[in-house]
Amino acid sequence: MEYPTSIVREGGLTACLTYLDFFATNVQRTAVTTAANCCRSIPEDCFTTVRDVMETLRNVLKSSDQKVVEQGCQCVARIAESFRHQPEKLEQLMSEDLLKAILQLLLPGTTNIVGTHIHTQFLRVLSITAKASPTLAVELLRMNIVDTLYQILTGISPPEGDNPHLKTDSVMTMQALIHKPREQIFETLNVICELLPNVKSKSTSPLSKDL
Repeated sequence: MEYPTSIVREGGLTACLTYLDFFATNVQRTAVTTAANCCRSIPEDCFTTVRDVMETLRNVLKSSDQKVVEQGCQCVARIAESFRHQPEKLEQLMSEDLLKAILQLLLPGTTNIVGTHIHTQFLRVLSITAKASPTLAVELLRMNIVDTLYQILTGISPPEGDNPHLKTDSVMTMQALIHKPREQIFETLNVICELLPNVKSKSTSPLSKDL
C-alpha cells in the first residue's frame, strides 16, 4: 500500500474499522487487512487517530474468524512498534483490557485462532510494553503474566504450593522447550528480562572503588 501515513491522517484507518461488525466476514477481512497495512510506522502526529481505534481493535481480537483476528493482531503489534519510544503515549494505547486480550490469545490450549508467528509478535509487544513503561509492567504482573509465560514455555499449568508431587518433571519441560520455535523462546525470555527490575552493574556501585 502506498502512502499509508496519508491514509491514516485523512481518516482512512478509522473508516476501515468503523461499523466492522455490520459487514460480512470477507469484507471484514479486507477492511482489517487494509488497516494493518496502514499501521506501518505510524508518525507521532497520528497518535489521536490511533488511540481512538484501539477499543475497536480490542474487539477485533475477539472475532471468531482467524484471518480477521490475525490482521487485528498485526495492527496492534505495528502500533506498539511505532510508539515504543514514547511511554506516555504507549500507556494510553495499551489499555488493561487490551493487555488481557493479548494474554488470552497467548495462553496455550485456550485457542488455536492465531498462528505461531502471531504468538511471537505478541510476545514482542509485551516486551516492548514492559520495557517502555514500569506502570504497564506492573499491570502485566498483576494479570499473572508469569503463569502465562510459564505455560508458553512448558505447555502446562504452573505447579501450586510446595508439595513435591506437584513439581514439574524436568524431562517433560525440556521436551516441551525442544519443540518450541526458537523465536518464540527468545521473545518469551525477552519479556521475562524486561519485567525484572534493573540491577546496577558492579562497576557503578559505590563500593566498587574500594575493591
